[in-house]
Parts: sequence; C-alpha cells; structure tokens
Amino acid sequence: MLVKYLNPRNRGKPKFKFLIRKLEDLIKNIFLSFLIFLSFFVPTKIREKKIINLQNYIDIYSINYIVFSLSKKYIFSYNLSSSLSLIKRLGVKVFFNSCKPNILLRKKKINVSYNKVAKLNNNELNFNFDYFLPFDENNFNEIEKKNSIILPYYVRAEFYRKNYFDKFKKLRKNKKKFSIIFSGTNHPDWYEQFKWPINSNTNENILTRCQILDFVKKEYSDDVQVIESSDQTEHIDYNKKILLFISDPSKKRRLSKILTMDQHMHFISLSKFFLTCPGTTMPLSHHLIESMFLGTVPISLYGNLLFPKLENNINSFYFKNFTELNHCVEKSLSISDDEYGNIQNSVLEYYENHLSPSSFLNYFENRILPLNLYMNVDGHTLDFRRERFGLPRLFPYPKS
Repeated sequence: MLVKYLNPRNRGKPKFKFLIRKLEDLIKNIFLSFLIFLSFFVPTKIREKKIINLQNYIDIYSINYIVFSLSKKYIFSYNLSSSLSLIKRLGVKVFFNSCKPNILLRKKKINVSYNKVAKLNNNELNFNFDYFLPFDENNFNEIEKKNSIILPYYVRAEFYRKNYFDKFKKLRKNKKKFSIIFSGTNHPDWYEQFKWPINSNTNENILTRCQILDFVKKEYSDDVQVIESSDQTEHIDYNKKILLFISDPSKKRRLSKILTMDQHMHFISLSKFFLTCPGTTMPLSHHLIESMFLGTVPISLYGNLLFPKLENNINSFYFKNFTELNHCVEKSLSISDDEYGNIQNSVLEYYENHLSPSSFLNYFENRILPLNLYMNVDGHTLDFRRERFGLPRLFPYPKS
C-alpha cells in the first residue's frame, strides 16, 4: 500500500495537485535552506551544555518532545544533509535556539543511532522505533535495569514550538461542567480502517473510534450533545452530561475545523472525563496526554500502552469491550465528588511524574550511556509491530 493513500483525502486527488504540492515544497525548501545558512551565525549558549548528535536525522514526530524536554541541558547537532527535515519538524525558532550543525562543533558528543540491533557504543543513544516491543512481550526488565527508557507519547507540535504548557496549565483550576467530553475527528474512511490486534495470540482487534462514539451516541442519546460545526458551539446545552465535538476530516480543513487549540483545551478542562479513542493507524493519541495534563481523567482502552501502565479506577477508567465501556460511562455519570477528586489528583501526579517534559529530563539525566530509547513515531512504529505479527509494512523503511 502506498503511504499517500493511507489518507483518504489523497485517494481522489488529481495528479496536478500533487505536482503543485511538489512545487510548493521546492520553494519552501529553498527558503528554509537560506534560514539554515543564517543559523550558522546565530549565537547559541553551548559552553555549559552537552551535545546530542542526531547525525543523519530521520524525520520523526517524537523529536519535538525530545528537544523541548532536553534543551535546557543539551544542544542538538545534525549533519547538513538532514537539516531540512529537522527545521521543518521543529520550526524555525526552536531550530535556531536548540540546534547547531556538526561542522561547527568539536566537543565530545552523545551519538544517536536509529534502530540499531548490534551492541551500542559507550557514548551511544539508540532511537528505537519499536515502542510496542516491551508491551507485546510484557517484559520491562531493560527499563527496570536502567538500560532503556520508554519515551512518553507526545502532544501536538504547537505545544512544543510555542510552549503552551504554562498557558494551558491555568485551565486545571476550571470548574467541571460536564461528565464526559470527546474532541476530535471521526469518519469511517479514516477510523474504520484501523485494525489493531490485542496481542499476537488472537485475531481480535480493539474497538475503533467509530465504534466507540457510535455506541455512546446510541446508548446515551438523552445525555449527549453532538457538536459537528463551529456554529453549533454557540448553542451548547450545559444541562447535557456528555459533550462530543466531532469534526469531519473529509471536508476542507477550514470547514472541518470546529475548535481552535485554545477552545479545545478549554472544553476538555470543563469535563471530569475525556473519552479517548484510537487514531487511524495507531491506538495512542495526543488526546490522552492532553486530558491528563489538564487533570481530566481518561476513559481509555489503551492506558495499558503507557509506561507505567495506567490503573483502572486509580488514574483512569479502562475498558476493552462494549460492556466495560458502558460500565465506565455509567460510573462517570454518577461518581461522587470525593472519589473523583482522588482519581483526578492521581492523574495529575502521573502526568507530572511520567509524562511531563521535566520528568523525561530527570529520567534521562539519571541514566548512563549507552542507552536504548524506545519511542513511538507512528508509521514506522506501527510497521515494526506489523512485521512482528507477520504483516507487510505500510510505510517505506526509515532511511538516514
């Protein structure tokens, strides 16, 4: 399967639109190349910082979280051949402040390798894209022995590029007005293609986003308000207990968008629980991390794919089928203030200790090289698991 056709938006596009996009990319690349050249002359405080050498950087979503978390104590260096990918992913401001080309740095470096199988060198940090390997094998000995770290899943790039954390942390104080919220996209062409085997011993897949949302809308129709356009946000019924913001990814972006980032985070903060659903090809979603950051308790079927695993009734509500989902919703609608307060405190404690950028910096600083860093990079991470299950890859193999 060609990767561009995994997105249903691309399936009906005429060829000339792909050609226009290539021309736009070419113009953008020329401009960014000029900025990369200018970055050589921007002074950066590196004397007191260690250097992590990304070498021939492979483009990955996780890099935003890594750079944001470690940039207080580390500078990231790169080979010029991969500089365009890096500046596009990080954004110009972060790139200028946190990155320098290898040709300008002579200090000793921590060298990054990518998916290395052989024994690591003493100064090596291995970016291992097979995030789900310890979970599938239920073996976390490497992590417990401090030979490996599992990188927390990330939120959207804007959080790191614009440092939204301090801005949105204030929303934790908001009074809860809803029991359950969902805010995201949904469409069968995107989310029904998702097939995620629970484990290698069964053909049973976890529930899809469409299945979860359709169930809640049907079974709790009297309690639910569905918002499907930005106009409807002006007519929210605060007497409803369940609020579902469902945008349609098949529409043009300006028409499909319901909430701004600020509105999205604001409404999440007004709800006791967030109904987290799998993505298009990956069970984990930034929604889980956003909700926990705000102290909104996740109702999730993939809390077991975080490390350490989320615990049912402690820092999440967990379900794996419709019966358990129904139980989670019922409990969310009737939970006492005292019980909810205890779970919410546990959620915030979990976020600060295991998901926050500062917690990752602390973990990283307390490990000794060489170090294996398991990370989720979506497409390639999906394919490592598919290969382990005897399925073909969907994405081109990552190249440096």
